Amino acid sequence: MKQKFLIWLLVIAAVCVVVLILNACLLFPWQWEARKNKRAALEYVNATYPDAKYVGAYYRTTKYNPENRGGDTFDFELNGIRFSISTEDGQVLNDFYWTSFAECQLYNTYIKPFTESRNITAEFNYSTSDLQKFFKYYPNADISQYDGSVGIQIYDDKCTDPRSLGWLYDFYCYCKESIPFTNYTVTMIYSGGSLTYSSKHIFSNEDDFYNSYS
Repeated sequence: MKQKFLIWLLVIAAVCVVVLILNACLLFPWQWEARKNKRAALEYVNATYPDAKYVGAYYRTTKYNPENRGGDTFDFELNGIRFSISTEDGQVLNDFYWTSFAECQLYNTYIKPFTESRNITAEFNYSTSDLQKFFKYYPNADISQYDGSVGIQIYDDKCTDPRSLGWLYDFYCYCKESIPFTNYTVTMIYSGGSLTYSSKHIFSNEDDFYNSYS
């Protein structure tokens, strides 16, 4: 009896392993769309970024989707930069490498020097459509050569008063001194409100800065 029980356990374990392997390899019949999309992403990246490493994927096509909308997204890494490729119907829709590249350059050059020495928990996001085009056309250029616009969004849903952060005005001054772009916009979104300033705004002091948003 005990021997039969062990045999059944081994059989169940073997079946589970086979199912996991088939699922990971996208070999089930309902995964055919995901297989097409993964093949398209890998072929595209192998041709465009041959040194990139496959990191993982988010499959929408393998989930219950009665409207059959949405494709699959695949993540890769190249020279420390993680980027995504989105696909649908076996075709590459979007290549986000240069978006990730531009954001990485912006963060490492201008944002990190300010935030890493302070205990800043706010989330920084970026709008870099012009900057990513610049790097796409001039991949070996330095970001200091860029003469265009960027957008910086700062999110802190725990903050109710921007003044209480203790660093937002300092960041305004830092941007004035350190960011050389022709035009940049900074938007701070906090609990209950937001404030925005650009490279064209001039505030004489900290009170002037905060009072302009009160």
